[in-house]
Amino acid sequence: LSPELGGQGFGQVKLGLITPLTGGASFYGERQRQGVELAVDVINKRGGILGKQITVIVEDNQTNNAQTVALVRKVSSDQDIVAIVAPVQSGTFMAGAPIAESVGIVWASAGAGGLWGDGLPNAWTFRNTYPFSKMVDDFMRKVAAEMKPSSIAAIYSPDNEGMVSPQKIGAATLASLGIDSRTVLTAPTGTRNFGPQITTLIQANPTAVHINLSTGDAALFMRQARDRELKSQFISAALGLVDLQVIKLSGGAAEGAIVPATFDPTASVPATVEFVKAWNAKHGVLSDFLSAYAYDIVFTLAEAMKAAGTTTDRKAVRDAFGKIKNLCLAAGCYTWNGPGDATGGSIRLVRLSSKGFLSWP
Repeated sequence: LSPELGGQGFGQVKLGLITPLTGGASFYGERQRQGVELAVDVINKRGGILGKQITVIVEDNQTNNAQTVALVRKVSSDQDIVAIVAPVQSGTFMAGAPIAESVGIVWASAGAGGLWGDGLPNAWTFRNTYPFSKMVDDFMRKVAAEMKPSSIAAIYSPDNEGMVSPQKIGAATLASLGIDSRTVLTAPTGTRNFGPQITTLIQANPTAVHINLSTGDAALFMRQARDRELKSQFISAALGLVDLQVIKLSGGAAEGAIVPATFDPTASVPATVEFVKAWNAKHGVLSDFLSAYAYDIVFTLAEAMKAAGTTTDRKAVRDAFGKIKNLCLAAGCYTWNGPGDATGGSIRLVRLSSKGFLSWP
């Protein structure tokens, strides 16, 4: 058995996974599911957690807040489930957090990064991605320094908290830098015709367009915009477009889009090498980063259980999770000072390309 994960006990460890497998965020949910399942495969082959094999109970929240709330209650009612991997989408993650607190179960997201709502984070909520409050500001400052834009327009979905947060933060950063960001357009999730928004953008002719739309919507927007010969540079500060599949989905229109990279999949760090090798063997060439964070959250829960010496005591696992220091995994090193976001983090700018993620500039 792996000395990292312990070697005592028998039976199984039960984790919940509530993620969007249908609905507007299903593209992200599938990435999350794949990352979680890959981590389970790797850990189980090593001997499991404290000698126990991991079983994951997967539930589809349908990209719906009410469904998420109901599923937190359902999943947590199984006392053998020690923790729940929470949705990648910020809105549904926030919706489930108060319920996780009320029932007393770890609610840990790999991917959600939106601004915390009132009363959050609570004692049971954790996230391992670089929060938008830091990532978007950092991204915009780096883009502005390199691009020296005269104006940056924006398009976002007002019904999706995961898109509203980066829009608010990005606008505030641009205002602080004195960059014209007056052209702000909205498009509800599921918009099929971006004609009116594109007409406005053509007239405004901004240096760049900050896209805060879900993956499918963003791909369609970029395709339609390029078909109408909008020349502006596409940029996106959230993690949803850090996926090479967007190039295919957009018919090539996403080629050259600038996005933030929060880790380097080519790094020689042992945990990163192991993840990429396992991913490539199961799914082919790695084309996104969200799956790495999902992979890491399972390893983090394993570390918390090992430190707590239990795979069943929810409060002990919660307390151990909040004390994790410098745990280096596939997508980086993590430290928590209690619940909430992992501390630290940084980004570099990359360009989406049919050749992979290319450093920019």
